[in-house]
Amino acid sequence: MTGRNRVWTALKGKGAHRPPQGEILIDEEWLANNGFANLGAAIDYLQADLVVLPIMPTLSTRLNWQEWISKDIFLFGCLQGPVTFLSERDGWQAFSRLIIKEPLQAGQVIAQFMETAVQAALIALDNGCDGFIVFDDLAGDRGLLINPKFLEDVYFPIMRAALERLNSKAVPVIFHSDGNILSIVPALRAVGFWGIQGLQPLVGIGPDIFRKRNMQDWVFWGNFDFEGDGRLKNTDEIQGDIIELLNDWSDFPGFIFGSSGGLYKGLSLPEIKLAYDTVGNWKGANGFAKIT
Repeated sequence: MTGRNRVWTALKGKGAHRPPQGEILIDEEWLANNGFANLGAAIDYLQADLVVLPIMPTLSTRLNWQEWISKDIFLFGCLQGPVTFLSERDGWQAFSRLIIKEPLQAGQVIAQFMETAVQAALIALDNGCDGFIVFDDLAGDRGLLINPKFLEDVYFPIMRAALERLNSKAVPVIFHSDGNILSIVPALRAVGFWGIQGLQPLVGIGPDIFRKRNMQDWVFWGNFDFEGDGRLKNTDEIQGDIIELLNDWSDFPGFIFGSSGGLYKGLSLPEIKLAYDTVGNWKGANGFAKIT
């Protein structure tokens, strides 16, 4: 089974002999420090099943889509969300003030931004992109950073319209946010997202929560931390924790293995390769049996 097929199988909730694996972000400094000439070389070395590529207008024209398609892995396009973009551009304080004082104007600005994002995404689809990740950090460790009413009245209707234009019933779109976003998971699901990425264990996001909500049919990706107790985990800890993680998510056919925050400077290549090899060698019955 190719990487692209393995990811599609998970996205459609069918399960495979093992979960697909890949990172939402691989930092350029991490690539250089570990001797990789480019992102493609790292993907090949790790035998990842997917890659996330930037597709906003200033970047999408630089991508060699045919080169990526030839790898036969799943191609996620990266769309920066409006809250992240506008808060970085204008500053969090100014953006927060706009939401509180002028919610209609804030909605117009968000809608304009999403129009640009959708146009870029449609071009990417024509070039061979398979699906999308929307990056929008809406929460911290303790919960939402945005007024829930603004999200309900303004943000989610705009996102629903954007996903409809992307034909999200057929095109997978995953939502990424750091922090504890459990309170808005039902809304994310309702507007058309296929799942979430960034299941930070440190904020208590794990399979039991979604099992109780009967959400095994959704996609869950990015729930492993290479750090533990203020330091990087050693090889025994990595291997043991990953086997435990695979067991814990064994009844979620839409589970995709990856780290919570991607690969960045300071993470060791041998430990990362061990993590990927552990997932790649997992041999559960029908792909989802418990390891003992």
